[in-house]
Amino acid sequence: MSSIGDPVPDAKERHVLLGSANFDHVDNSIRSHKYTVFSFLFIATAEQFRRLGNVYFLIMSIVMYVGWYYPSVFESAITPWTTLGPLIIVVSFSLIQEGYTDFNRYLGDNETNRDCAMVLVTEDSGPTKNVMHTPPKKSWPMLIPQLSLNTASMGDGGNITLQKVQRRDIRPGHLVYIKNRDMIPADIVILASSNEEGGAYVETSSIDGETNLKARESAKLQQLLVSDLDGVESGKQVDTFDEAVQRIAGFSALTQNCGVSALVLDKGAGYNSQSKDDNNYLKRTLRRLSSSLSIEAQQSIEENNVTNQAYVATITCEQPNASVNTYSGKLTVAINSSLGSDGNGENNLVHCPLNAENLLVRGAILRNTEWAIGVAVFTGSDTKLVQNSFSTPSKFSQLDKLVNGVVWVTLAIMAVCVIVLTSALQTVDDDIVTRWYLGYSSNTTAKWPYLPDLPAPEWKTGTQNYIQDILLFFTLLNNFVPLSLYI
Repeated sequence: MSSIGDPVPDAKERHVLLGSANFDHVDNSIRSHKYTVFSFLFIATAEQFRRLGNVYFLIMSIVMYVGWYYPSVFESAITPWTTLGPLIIVVSFSLIQEGYTDFNRYLGDNETNRDCAMVLVTEDSGPTKNVMHTPPKKSWPMLIPQLSLNTASMGDGGNITLQKVQRRDIRPGHLVYIKNRDMIPADIVILASSNEEGGAYVETSSIDGETNLKARESAKLQQLLVSDLDGVESGKQVDTFDEAVQRIAGFSALTQNCGVSALVLDKGAGYNSQSKDDNNYLKRTLRRLSSSLSIEAQQSIEENNVTNQAYVATITCEQPNASVNTYSGKLTVAINSSLGSDGNGENNLVHCPLNAENLLVRGAILRNTEWAIGVAVFTGSDTKLVQNSFSTPSKFSQLDKLVNGVVWVTLAIMAVCVIVLTSALQTVDDDIVTRWYLGYSSNTTAKWPYLPDLPAPEWKTGTQNYIQDILLFFTLLNNFVPLSLYI
């Protein structure tokens, strides 16, 4: 959704057309929650089994299940539900706690993304409205400045208005209005403000912990452009809101919605004029917009569309990065076209260098400044604040690591005990058939000693093998690692 004739993107640079939202870049939403409805059960459950004790109880439950329900494999003395049941309860409580914590993160993200923001648009900017979410029901506790500017005198028809949008709908290129004590909703290059020479003050305590206010400057095109605008006093140090909007609209896509990037005039940057396809598209657009005119007027528009072509101011800057204290870029403006000349003269390009002093970083608070207007250059995950943030870590404390070490030591002691008991049982295997009170006998038809009136039981003629005995003693000694370890 960028203007016709945009320059070919450079992998090392980002190009932002003022007033023309670029929907190819990420939106302005942020995300700090870890799970979705579909991934929660799988990922959160896997996180619980980073604890070695839970893995131990799960494996022990499976071994007990096999020995209890399939005695031909080996005989288990304990039902598996004595271990599996408490394990399910403990893990379920942990999942509920994790889900509740992450749901609160989701609510916080949703509140931030749906918060109010204001952007400058024209009343007929239909494509922008189609991608916007419904504005939040709550309104700002302030009076929104009313604009009485009609852009017909500066370019294309339509009134410039302040449109309330959700913060997540801001895209690179949007002209954003910020009021005093508002959080900066995206990384924004300041263009004008209520202070002298378009400066502003921001508080960055939420970013770097510093409570002192930092001064920011608007792009140094103000004095040059103001002097050429009709109805605006030359040399004036402070803009009114209407004057600032008029000045910015004069070289942005708000009044030049059929304009192309001013960079196509910059021969040194390696950009050529628009292609044949772009010219054809421009002719079709102009024909549609001027359908109400006479045939002679339409032909005149098509013949002179190149000489009368409007150019939109464009910011060329670095790609998104995590460096909060640096920013490098330039603002390129075609003076004659953007200020409404007749187009017969040569279009002069003005390059205004941009640095960190011109950038309002997301998360900062506008202070001691009634209002400010700027163009969004980085949004959402591209902002410097998010670039410096880390994904929500999994909860695995030093105590959990210590407990895992204790479980390893306990399992080693348990393994020694199992081997000793199994070896001892194997040494008495030869005379085990004489121990009738354990259910062993070499005569499978013999009756119970001292109880001749009872029928003969199902005697066992020998013990299990070595592996079966090991599994038996593992189930008998499963409480070496108590389940209460994680409660």
